[in-house]
Formats: sequence, structure tokens, C-alpha cells
Amino acid sequence: MLRSRWITALLICFCGAFLTTTLCGGKRDNEEDLKTHIQSEHNPVKKAKIQIRLAKLQLNQAEASYNQGQTEQGAALLGVYASTMQDAWEALRQSGRNGARQPQGFKELELALREGTRRLEDLKHRISYYDREPVDKVQQTLASEHNAVLKALFPTLESAPKPKSKHSQAPGATSWRPWP
Repeated sequence: MLRSRWITALLICFCGAFLTTTLCGGKRDNEEDLKTHIQSEHNPVKKAKIQIRLAKLQLNQAEASYNQGQTEQGAALLGVYASTMQDAWEALRQSGRNGARQPQGFKELELALREGTRRLEDLKHRISYYDREPVDKVQQTLASEHNAVLKALFPTLESAPKPKSKHSQAPGATSWRPWP
């Protein structure tokens, strides 16, 4: 009885693993396929999601270049990565969609920008101080894009009234001070 349960559990695990690789395609993204898919895509949300996948691939390539000591190639790939992320943001921004009401695409871009910023911060700690300038520039670009995406997702944050301090006074009132 115990043996048959183990065999059943083992079969379920193997079937699950097989279905996962089959359904997911077991195929990795490559740059050429993603670029052709971006060119043929007309839906701005899908286009932005594909551009995010392409940007992640480009960031992986940039990190690999830096890890191999090829700083010039890594810096060039970081520039390509930043422009791809900007293209994804432009596709969503120009679509006319309201990010607060229809967050599809905006949420994915926000997560990708946050992850990219974190990965760039990790990369800065692994490379020489003198090679950090391109990484810093891309990080600043991502930070400004991230703020713009957050404003699109949460437009009430910029127009929300600031909370009053605990010690605020009525207009014209004088404050009492215990010393002169």
C-alpha cells in the first residue's frame, strides 16, 4: 500500500515536470525572435511586455560582459537595455491607456524597472569604481522612468494633500514658547 502511493506520487511528479516543460515550450527567448515579434505586434500592452522580455535578455548580456571584464561591450549593452525599457514605456504612454484603471503592462513595466534597478545596484558592487559611470547613468534613467510609471499607476499620489503636522496651528495664531 505504501509502495503504491510512492509510485503514484513519483508518476505525478514526472508528469507535472513533463507538462511544465511541454506547455512552457522549454524554449529560451532570443534577441532576433523578440525583435521580429515586437515589429509585428500592434497591441501596445503586448508590445511592451515583449520589449520588457527583450530588455531582460539585454541586461543579462550586459552583466555577462561585465563579468568577463569586457566593460566597453557591457556599457554599450546597458545603453541598449535602457533604450529598450524607454521604448516599452513609450509604447504604453502613447497607447492612451489609463494606468490606474487598466494597469496591464504598467505593472509589468514597474516590476521590471524595479528589478533592473536592483540588478544594476548589484552590478555596481561587482565592478571597478572607474567603470561605474555607465551603470549610474542607466540607473538614473530607470529611476526617472520608474517614477513616471508610478505616477501613471497612482495619479492621486501627486495631487494628494500633504498631511498636516501634529503641531500645526490656525492661521494668525501665535505659538506659545516656554523660553524667550
